[in-house]
Parts: sequence; C-alpha cells; structure tokens
Amino acid sequence: MLMAGIPALLKADITVLHTWTMGEEEKGTAGSPAAETLVDTTGELDLTVAGSPVYAATGSVLGVLFANTDSAHNVSATEYFEGAEADVNPTDIAKWGVEAIVRIDVTPNPNQELAVVELGGGTNGILLQTFGNGAWAIHQSNVAISAAAAPVRTGQLQHVAAVHKNGKWELYVDGLLATSTNSPDYDPAPGIRIGAGNVGPGNNRGFNGLIETVRVFEFTDTFAIDDTLLSTLNPDSDRDGFDDTVETALGFDPRSPASTPESRSGIETAVEFSFYAAKNKKYTIESSSDLQNWNAVEMNIPGLGGEITRLYSKRGQTKLFYRSVRQAE
Repeated sequence: MLMAGIPALLKADITVLHTWTMGEEEKGTAGSPAAETLVDTTGELDLTVAGSPVYAATGSVLGVLFANTDSAHNVSATEYFEGAEADVNPTDIAKWGVEAIVRIDVTPNPNQELAVVELGGGTNGILLQTFGNGAWAIHQSNVAISAAAAPVRTGQLQHVAAVHKNGKWELYVDGLLATSTNSPDYDPAPGIRIGAGNVGPGNNRGFNGLIETVRVFEFTDTFAIDDTLLSTLNPDSDRDGFDDTVETALGFDPRSPASTPESRSGIETAVEFSFYAAKNKKYTIESSSDLQNWNAVEMNIPGLGGEITRLYSKRGQTKLFYRSVRQAE
C-alpha cells in the first residue's frame, strides 16, 4: 500500500503525485453507498462526496458508479467528489498529466459532456471528458480539444489520459495518441472534481458510468504511455510486447522478456481421409478416438461414383479415427 504524503516513483521517469482508487482504499463493496471521503492514497488531497454514488464492479475491478443521466455542460451534476481548495501542484508544470480508468455503458448523446475529472477551474482548469457524440476530449480553459477519432467503447473499461509535454496537451485513449494541441506550461488552479466539472464555476457535466481509478503524475525526461495505468488493463510485466494473461495461458513466463510466444511457431499438419462413394447416394463422415463412440463430422455428402477426399486438422488431437457411412435412403 502507498503511504499518504509520499509521491510514488512508478518507473525511472514517472512519479505519481495523487491517486484515488475509488473504493479500494475505502474497503467498498459492490452495491453499497460510496464513502463520504475519497482517500488520496499517494498525496494528501482527500475529496468529499456529493449525492449518492455507489460502488460497482467490472469483473474483479471495483469503482464508483455515477448516475448523472441528464448530464450536459449546463446541467448540474448530482453525484461527484470534490475538493474546493485541493491543488495537485506538479513540480514541473511543463511535464505532468492526469489519467483515469473508466467505463461508460451508454453512448453519450450529442449534447452530453461526461466529466471524468477536472483539475482547477475558471481560466486555469483542465477537464478530461467526453465531447460531441461520444468522443473523448480535453477541455482547457473552456476550449475543447476534440478527439472524434477516439470514441467511447461502451460497456468496456477504457484508459484515458491528458498529458502535457513538449509544449502540447496530448490526449491518449487506450494507449494511442488521439489528438494534441499547442499549450504553454500549465499550472492548474486549486480545486478538484471527479465525476463533474465545468472548467469554471458550477458542478455540471456529471459523469454517467463507472470510474475505477484517477491519478495525477509528473515525469522528468521521457514519457511512455505504457508506464501509466494502461498497464493495469493489459499487464505486460516483462515489457516484451505480450500481455501477461496470454503468456501464462500458453505456458510462458510473463516475468522473463526471453520467454515469449514467438518461440511457439510450428506447423500443424492435417490428416487426409478418402473413400469411394456411389452415384446418387449420400454419405456421412464420422470420427472416433476409441473406435467405440462415433460422432458425425460431415453429413449429406453426395456420391459421384468415384473417390472423395477430405482434409481434417490434427491440431490438439493425439489420436483420431475416421470412417464413411452410407446414409439410409
């Protein structure tokens, strides 16, 4: 567990400043009301609940489910977390970012803007949200950075991140750079909202869906999207390009970059089965592993008064027998 007040060094170049795990630290259970206080497990910016969001799960992943079904840029949110004076305070305002893992179950309408997290407000606010007809976007000082090519994937967990580097804001969706825009070094004003935001006064644009984790980080020389929360969705412990679950399922070591499924290349052969079939008759090909119990493989094969040949894969088969049977007329 990360101790509050101590920034966590994630990789050589990334330092996590603030983390809200949306129920894990609060010992939440699916279906129960969210705790009044959302704990910052890395920094000291605990947030306070507004309304009655509840805990929910996606598989083994716990998060907070917000039901702001009438959300829009000018509609008040009813469920969110906030810290009016909380200041994320990045050390280097040229190199930092905010990220989240979320799930939206219904594609937003064209006039819906679902706010995941807002840092600051007024002229110094940065907001990660949907925009338009279900596309992810960044709002900075109430100017939208549209990302129509990065749509919401309804019913699935997604990773979204707003990263400031090289004089730009960059929007990443599921590990891919969706869009970017020029921006000077950026220091957000105090104020944090999770599940709402307006890039200004007012708690509008309420989120409608599940938020699993929100995190603020900074970095030094380089930035790699694989060092973010994206790796928790598709973990690749040894960074060899193959997900841990794939390597484990195929019998490879997910902790060793030298152990990869690439070495599993091979040729799977097939068995050739042929038989002679009389004209105007129909046949069934059957298979058996013990010569006792037979299962139909192919039926209604028309006879042509000559040889009929079939190829069947041997993949995953240690021993299999084939026979042809003339069907009853």
